[in-house]
Amino acid sequence: AFATVSTGGFSTKNQSIAAFDSLFIEIVATSFAFISACNFVLHYQFVTGRFKGITGNSEFRFFVGLLCCAICFISLALFFFDGSAYHGGVKDAKYESLQGALRYAAFQAVSIATTTGFCNADFDRWPHFCRFFLVLIMFIGGCAGSTAGGMKVARVMLLFKSSARELVHLLRPRAIMHVKLSGKPVSEEILTNTLGFVVLYMMLFGVLSIILTIFGTEPITAFSSVASMMNSIGPALADAGASKTYSGIAYPGKWILIFCMLLGRLEIYAVILIFLPITWKK
Repeated sequence: AFATVSTGGFSTKNQSIAAFDSLFIEIVATSFAFISACNFVLHYQFVTGRFKGITGNSEFRFFVGLLCCAICFISLALFFFDGSAYHGGVKDAKYESLQGALRYAAFQAVSIATTTGFCNADFDRWPHFCRFFLVLIMFIGGCAGSTAGGMKVARVMLLFKSSARELVHLLRPRAIMHVKLSGKPVSEEILTNTLGFVVLYMMLFGVLSIILTIFGTEPITAFSSVASMMNSIGPALADAGASKTYSGIAYPGKWILIFCMLLGRLEIYAVILIFLPITWKK
């Protein structure tokens, strides 16, 4: 329960939630992982009966829509393809029915998107589309003001809306458009800060992934491990997949991943400022 609400993902079993093989436990964990990844202001509004504030929150709607799309796409991919090529062409009985595919896809999609990191299946044996989609939603993470990691849904929304505005300006240079979030205009300073954050985030991701490969880590393991650590997830792909651990990574590589965890949990600006000389000057 503590690992769910804090989106920490620790378990008393090596197989994580899969060891319990309980639909009830998965439903409870999925529900509270989702609640914990929502902005805590929405929790207060729910308790005080301000339901319009919840339904009118654009970040919440985007987050729910993202989860629904992820669940639908992954469920269909598991049902029709199920990644049987990864295990000798034998169809996994868990995904023979749409209900079974939906169960495992829903839990894993919510677990990864909320950066909880629980596993109820070895998703590294799933089709490439599912694996790529899970890594993609790692970067988005949960809502601002929640226990979840990642870049946060609000930043991703601002990035999309800012990009859409620039496309419109190419066609209509004189058009005056304001980027809005939940109906409120967002200042240019915040947009610039968001863009800078995302660019710096992706640059660090690329550099740290390359450094990890220098110490002999396989590329897919390196890239997915850095993504998992920077976004506070836990499981990654390949040699650091859902059914494996990080024990095979060289000690220098482990220090790189420790640094990635600090970047993801403390926000990259806070960590980088520590290493700038200007921070220590009066």
